Amino acid sequence: MGMGTSGIAAGAREVLQAFLEEIEKRRLTDVIVTQTGEKGFASREPVVEIVERDKPTIVYGNMTPEKVKRVMVEHIINGNVVSEYVIATSKSEEE
Repeated sequence: MGMGTSGIAAGAREVLQAFLEEIEKRRLTDVIVTQTGEKGFASREPVVEIVERDKPTIVYGNMTPEKVKRVMVEHIINGNVVSEYVIATSKSEEE
């Protein structure tokens, strides 16, 4: 979760809180949330990276607490990338 100055100004704290609440509500124990600095997507903040073993890293942009709920259900729980929110992808380090 990008928590640099532009991310915070764009609402990253609220997005982070929404992720933490969804994780707790769904009692997910295999999800780790970490904060990072700027990722070079200032115009697309708040930015969230989803990193999964043996899968490309997915970067979501312009996140809102409402979008968090959809990403949690579709991507984190069901494994389906929410393509309309994606701003970048990268290959996993294991590939």
